[in-house]
Amino acid sequence: MRFIPLAGTACFLVVSAGALFIFRGWKRRRYGGLESLVSYSSRIIAALRAVETQKGEGHALIMDPFAEKLAGPQAMAEVLGRRQAGDNNNNKEVAAGIPSINRLVLRTLLVDDFVRLAVRAEMSEQERHRALRCPMLRQLTDWLCGQGAVCKQVVLLGAGMDTRAWRLHFPGGVHWWEVDVAEVLEAKRTIMERAGAMMTESTSVAGRLKRGTHQLRCASYARE
Repeated sequence: MRFIPLAGTACFLVVSAGALFIFRGWKRRRYGGLESLVSYSSRIIAALRAVETQKGEGHALIMDPFAEKLAGPQAMAEVLGRRQAGDNNNNKEVAAGIPSINRLVLRTLLVDDFVRLAVRAEMSEQERHRALRCPMLRQLTDWLCGQGAVCKQVVLLGAGMDTRAWRLHFPGGVHWWEVDVAEVLEAKRTIMERAGAMMTESTSVAGRLKRGTHQLRCASYARE
């Protein structure tokens, strides 16, 4: 029978735990305080919204006053660096005054309009006209009107650093549900609380996507 010295085993466990602690710390420094590249991508997307917001009212497609804080300095520097490199590669367009629009910003605008139409949120004539120029959104509106339906529950999968529950004005009775990795939603909650942000009537649900359905039911999400 072979025996493993307890002292050696204890030393191995201590070294392993120390290495794991150092590795997790390295990952958090690399990924803006989060533990994976996938989680960090939520900060990159927030930084893209922040850059668009910096164009100011009347010029920006979306305005997100919380985006820069949610992105953090690391993601902001990365996105601004990429933007500068992109401008250098498209000098003719920049010189001609052709605005550069990021596809993720366009996606954000599309989903903003999609949600506001679905919940019957108040929109200006200009905003409504812009939204209904999109065939998909026009079909959605026609279907909702035909059904006499009004969406009262919105579930956002892979919510990341999304801020629609704070920056969009929903009518009363609309519940907003977010599903994502717990560390991302916790980081967002902390930042938004420090910013003194107030959300509309909504509920935030933390958890990995594969467990999201169960947790939504536990949090009183109504399947209709």
